[in-house]
Amino acid sequence: MFGALASKALTSIMAFGMMIFTSTEGNKAEFSSLQAQYLNDGLVIQTSLVNSFEHDFQQVFKSGKPIIIDFELELHQGNNLLHKENFTHTVTYDPMQQNFKIELQEQEDIILEDSYNAMLEQVSQIKYQYWGEMDNKPVKVKLQGSLRKLHLASEKDYNLMILWKYRKPTIDQEIGYNKNEF
Repeated sequence: MFGALASKALTSIMAFGMMIFTSTEGNKAEFSSLQAQYLNDGLVIQTSLVNSFEHDFQQVFKSGKPIIIDFELELHQGNNLLHKENFTHTVTYDPMQQNFKIELQEQEDIILEDSYNAMLEQVSQIKYQYWGEMDNKPVKVKLQGSLRKLHLASEKDYNLMILWKYRKPTIDQEIGYNKNEF
């Protein structure tokens, strides 16, 4: 009974908050500079979301609903698609435990954080490892992020992309094969 009451209260708070979001300035979500390192038969790519969670996001993350960030990664060598994968970062706040559960799919990791700022640091970091066939040629990396719609008990879906001004952060960069570049 308490769970249902708490869910309804959170839904009401989120619905009110989402009405306010339309008047906010939003965030200019983007990726930091791409870092890459070649290892034997693999490639490790690192970047992070920056300027992405400043305005209005604390209320969203503390809604108790899973907040899902989708990522789409493509690796190309020349005209060949080397690898393509979609993965997610999911944050779920537990109001009873007052902690955040962070699932980082590409790292196959689940982290619990008590601090809102520590959660933001974790959910913003992308560390992707590719193990596969590569030639001694540059690799073009394309990574794009987006926010999934938030579904509340009121049967309404709220497009969280409004908080990113409906713009998907994208990084599109070629990295040389010289192992000393990074």
